[in-house]
Amino acid sequence: MELKEFEQLVGTARARQDRLLTTKGADYTRKEADRLSNFKRVAAAIGIPINKVWSVYAHKHWDALMTFISTGKVESEGLIGRLDDLHNYLYLLEALLVEQETGRAGEPTGGVETQSDTEAWNAARWPPAKPAFGIPQEQRDFQEKMRAFYKSDSTEEECD
Repeated sequence: MELKEFEQLVGTARARQDRLLTTKGADYTRKEADRLSNFKRVAAAIGIPINKVWSVYAHKHWDALMTFISTGKVESEGLIGRLDDLHNYLYLLEALLVEQETGRAGEPTGGVETQSDTEAWNAARWPPAKPAFGIPQEQRDFQEKMRAFYKSDSTEEECD
């Protein structure tokens, strides 16, 4: 894709994402001034950290994208909508981290830990070191192949 076409694609996507943030934001915040209020309400209601609420919300879109990557099919919400949601969830995570860094999130202060790029990559790398409860055997087998691939010195090794 040529640079000009790519820049146009990004501009169009960002405009869609901005509209989505406004539209969904009104629903999720119940028109409260705090854009992160939904994460905070859910965290308080079920007794888990705010960042874990974010993780669950974002992961549902990531999981749908991984299903598309595996099967080439989407069943419900369109692929572009999922991409737009994930972009917006990254902005929301950044806002959560800024609040935590400044002590405004209602969680322990002390700042966000910083890591080197390598440490951050290793901590966040897909697939995770241990599969989550309830993942089908086929997906666990795939994750194991991916872990082996990432651990190998050779990038020529194939993953089915």
